[in-house]
Amino acid sequence: MITPQRREVVAGLAAVAGLGACATNLRRSSTSKPNVVLIIADDLRADAIAKRDKLGIKTPHIDALVAEGHSFDDAFVTTSICPTSRASIMTGQFASNHKYWNWSEITQAQLDRGLYGLMKSAGYQTAYIGKWGLGTESRENFFNIWYGFDNFKLYYDEEYGGKHLTEFIGAKAVNAINQLKDAPFFLTFATLAPHTQHREPYWDADHVYDESYKELFYPTAPSATTEAFDRLPEFLKTSEGRERWRQRFGNPETASETLRDYYRLVNGLDAQVGRIVSALKERNLYDDTLIVFTSDNGMLLGEHGLSGKWWMFEESIRVPLVIKMPSGSRREPIPQVALNIDVMPTILEACSLQIPQTVDGKSLLASGPQRTQFFYEHLFDHPRIIKSEGIWSPSYKYINYGVGGSTYEMLFDLRIDPYELNNLALLPGSQVILSEYRERFKSEKARVQRAHTDEAAE
Repeated sequence: MITPQRREVVAGLAAVAGLGACATNLRRSSTSKPNVVLIIADDLRADAIAKRDKLGIKTPHIDALVAEGHSFDDAFVTTSICPTSRASIMTGQFASNHKYWNWSEITQAQLDRGLYGLMKSAGYQTAYIGKWGLGTESRENFFNIWYGFDNFKLYYDEEYGGKHLTEFIGAKAVNAINQLKDAPFFLTFATLAPHTQHREPYWDADHVYDESYKELFYPTAPSATTEAFDRLPEFLKTSEGRERWRQRFGNPETASETLRDYYRLVNGLDAQVGRIVSALKERNLYDDTLIVFTSDNGMLLGEHGLSGKWWMFEESIRVPLVIKMPSGSRREPIPQVALNIDVMPTILEACSLQIPQTVDGKSLLASGPQRTQFFYEHLFDHPRIIKSEGIWSPSYKYINYGVGGSTYEMLFDLRIDPYELNNLALLPGSQVILSEYRERFKSEKARVQRAHTDEAAE
């Protein structure tokens, strides 16, 4: 097992302190660069915040951000797994183009040409606090403030002095704001929550929330049933998702407590969002700060008899996306289908920075033709996670699984079957629409999987 890095490195602070007399020129004004705070949750479903929730979940601080900004009703990831989605957020590219499919080290070239490198080049002080997930190499020489960790962090550890991990890193995020407040800064706050830790109890929430959601019982959706599971193909019935379902949802008592602990972790995340916002307001930075809140992917919480992500079910690919613009901005987010690959170009445009031609996503502040469909891909190599690709539109979703050298297809009419219970690909009367979406899929895949000429995928 890779040993998690458990030290805080504050590098480059001398350079910040050394701004000296010129620091006053970098204080906030109507013409200065906005500060940027990017908050990335882990495995946070779109319906796990109060705006979309039907279970009585309480996220008051995220709700306040929604009220002051724009929350996208249709936000998705193009690959639902932590490292690949994080690479897509950083590069603005589909996985086919950045080619990051595992937990190996992200390259220095990708860092330099990605979101963080471009912000550094534009004069931003950078801070990264929380889950990195793009390799285990320390980045203290790249970020001005660095406290990043890999996938093996525990929610409770001696290092945190009795605090929960989410609260512990929330304090570090506030400290970063204090240290960089006199220069334009780009802070990323990336929680492990509400992802599982790597040992039992898997969802180990802050004990302050132990009494929360006692009334919440499993199942919660029409697709979280034995009947829905029985409709799945055999390769999903025997998948990693089913094995994890047995661990987490195998009996009613365990299933209900799993749900409660998941949402308790969300509560802890919400509290730190409030803490960061308060720190910005106390230092008169909030109005001049762009805040982007999202997640690296969603999560199946028993739907279809599965747990995990990876596949193209709605609960797995839908994520929250909230954008609060700095005051006085001449542009506002435009309601539309949004993707994780849009985060990078949106931040760059909000900061009046050029968007590289290598970016696959689009700025969500830009007018023009709106996205009517998108390509999904999951080619992670795992013996019990079948590879899949597909295409999503507001009307239909087409999924193509690679099975034993052949394919298995799914087609859902999302307008009348939002829980994806009826696979139209199996019905003779749906072959015309199946053929249409099969061709759409092939065309979109060919468009996405083009070569970059600037070696961005190296």
